Amino acid sequence: MAMSQTPPPSSGATLTLQVFSDQASYLLRTAGNPPAQPVILVDETGAYSATVSTSQTNICEGAEARETGLGMQEWCLIISGVKSGHRLTGKLVGADSTVNLIVQRRDGLTGPLLVALGAVAVAVFLLWIATQRIPQWTNSIRFSQLTGQANGKVSKFVPQWVLRYNTEIDGLREWAKSAEGHLSTEDILARAQWANKRGKAQVLAIRAKLSSKLDDVSQPVRISDCPLRAAVQAEAGRHDVTINDLLSPTGDRDFPSEHLLEVFERAETGLRVVVEFCTVNIERMRVAGVDPDKLKTANSLVEAAKKLAQNFLSEATLDLYLDNLRGYADQVRELADETTGVRDEERITAMALSWSAMVAPVSTALRSVRTGLAEGARTAISLVPIVAVTLLLMVAAAMSLLALQYGKNPIFGTSTDYLTLAGTALTSTMIPAAVAVLAVGRRPREWFG
Repeated sequence: MAMSQTPPPSSGATLTLQVFSDQASYLLRTAGNPPAQPVILVDETGAYSATVSTSQTNICEGAEARETGLGMQEWCLIISGVKSGHRLTGKLVGADSTVNLIVQRRDGLTGPLLVALGAVAVAVFLLWIATQRIPQWTNSIRFSQLTGQANGKVSKFVPQWVLRYNTEIDGLREWAKSAEGHLSTEDILARAQWANKRGKAQVLAIRAKLSSKLDDVSQPVRISDCPLRAAVQAEAGRHDVTINDLLSPTGDRDFPSEHLLEVFERAETGLRVVVEFCTVNIERMRVAGVDPDKLKTANSLVEAAKKLAQNFLSEATLDLYLDNLRGYADQVRELADETTGVRDEERITAMALSWSAMVAPVSTALRSVRTGLAEGARTAISLVPIVAVTLLLMVAAAMSLLALQYGKNPIFGTSTDYLTLAGTALTSTMIPAAVAVLAVGRRPREWFG
């Protein structure tokens, strides 16, 4: 007797469902009654499976409805046991239709988003390590090398550009050791770098200027032989540069040669202004036809002013020298006023202005301090947009990787997926961070005296 066979369903459809949890329900519209028994779904390896069962439609009330285009009979599908990161397939065979079902599960956005933001946080931490902790370590090595206390075992593993401080400047090593008690390591290294790169050249340039001052024969009046001139000649003739020519014990910029140049220029300017002023007043007397003895007295006062520096003028006696010069000028002016009967207010005012500008010069050291402060402020301000843009690019890179790896992967959820996202996001965020480090050039802080 032949066995009866159930006729196959008249039509079929393929449907893909996306789930985000272990259990999900869908309302399916197709033809005929649903299968009576649960259906097993498996992945392509057969290692993972899930179950699809049908139930009364009221259980699927409010569930998302899917159309097969085969009919309007409603099947309530209960899907359970789908693991994250897997795609499972199976066939639902009903009375009048067959549905090839593909179920895939992807984790929610929260986990991948936290991983991407975590990669940004790690990149920021590594950037901080690279720009703060590592420089502190290298600064420690630089300081040890500068002071002659470098550990040979450590130094041989450090690139030579790190150990770039030399001790050609006599006394630099000893100064660095003594300054350790009141200056930070970074401040000491900054000054040592400045001494090597700029300070030595500046001192030599000042000495060249001192030499040109001594040899300048174009000046109408010149400072005669005196302790100051001898000191200038000795300084101009030096070729060595020691730390005492650059820095004070407390680490301030201190150029004795610069002070010598300033004193010499003030003395020279004072003598020139006085002689010119006296010459004008003597000419007034000559035009007025005064007694020759008066003219002789005035000329003798000018000669006395020219010789005043001999065996007297030094760095310590500059102010007294300028006061005495002013006294000679006042005597000649009074003599001219007395003999001509006219007070030359215009000349007096001009001399007073010249004298004020000469005896109260702006301190070069003060200018340097202001320059250094302004430079530091400009550097700090200029870093703000760099940091902001770098962080923005790091976040943008991480979010782009998230969109590519999570948004386009319907079965994102395995540990491999998360590790891949973390690794690529970290790599992509480190690129703008590395560019920023190279752009800023993290090195010992510059010091400009």
